[in-house]
Amino acid sequence: YDGTSRFHSSSRWGAFWSVGLGWNMANESFMDNVEWLNTLKLKASYGTSGNQNLGMFPYMATYSTGWNILGNLGSIVSTLGNNNLTWEKQGMLDIGFDFAMFSQKLSGSITYYNKKSQDLLMARPLPISAGITSYNDNIGEMKNNGIEFDAKGVLLKNNDIAWDLGFNVSYQHNEISALPQEQAEGFNNGTKRIQVGESRYSWYLIEYAGVDPQDGKPMWYKDVLDADGNVTGVETTKDYSSGSKHIVGD
Repeated sequence: YDGTSRFHSSSRWGAFWSVGLGWNMANESFMDNVEWLNTLKLKASYGTSGNQNLGMFPYMATYSTGWNILGNLGSIVSTLGNNNLTWEKQGMLDIGFDFAMFSQKLSGSITYYNKKSQDLLMARPLPISAGITSYNDNIGEMKNNGIEFDAKGVLLKNNDIAWDLGFNVSYQHNEISALPQEQAEGFNNGTKRIQVGESRYSWYLIEYAGVDPQDGKPMWYKDVLDADGNVTGVETTKDYSSGSKHIVGD
């Protein structure tokens, strides 16, 4: 049960828990004849955690001074407050096994994980007419899943020298899985695009089209639109400002 002064006193507390199980099959009687196997441990765990990393006191409304008019002191609202801002929450499932064989000379593990995050701490966009572009809020859901494999082998070990060789590889998939109704079609966040079905780290940029072999100048892709604004084709341009923004990977 954790609390943080980064959130308002009415919403600063969160409860998080975890549980894990393991079973080393190599210790069971039916494995007695498998002498080359030292460890075969099946493992599973599920736990929750919280994230508060959104700067100091992000729930507070703030003002900026120095906006003077005709010699009169002036100030403006620079950030909107949000007393309901609270913990971003994660739930993570791990399933896998550890192994060791040949008197511990070869060991490693294989793990599948599935992590779901909700109430993401993000800047909720506002219409231009609001006078402020966004405010801090808990919006959307995200998921990460993948597989991790690592192994270590003892190549040489005696009284004078020890030589181990390690190897690891992993695969991860990241995806925004839900957004509020008013941002259902997605929104831009600097050079990133926050959109359901896409990675949280998708770049939203003018796509580079290579170098023009005629003069060596860079080129970018540009959408060709009809009178109704529909894309009818793609061409290249040497004018970066006229290029078309797209999600171009993560």
